[in-house]
Amino acid sequence: MIDRLDQKLLESIKANPGTAMVNILRPFLEQKSESALRARIKNLAYLGLVRIEKTQDRSLCHPVAPKVEV
Repeated sequence: MIDRLDQKLLESIKANPGTAMVNILRPFLEQKSESALRARIKNLAYLGLVRIEKTQDRSLCHPVAPKVEV
C-alpha cells in the first residue's frame, strides 16, 4: 500500500523520467531523511511502479507503464 508521500514521489518521477534519485528526493528532505526516502523509492520499484537504472555514480528513476491486458 502506498501513502500520500509515496504518491507524490511517484508523480515526481512521472513528471521527470530518467532523473537522478537524488534530484527526486531533494524537495522531500524536510519531511523525511534521505535514507528513508531512498527506501520508499526502492519499495515503489519492488511494487513494479518505477524502475531504477543504476549508472556508475547515480541511480536514475523511470516510471513503469501500466500493463494492459488484452
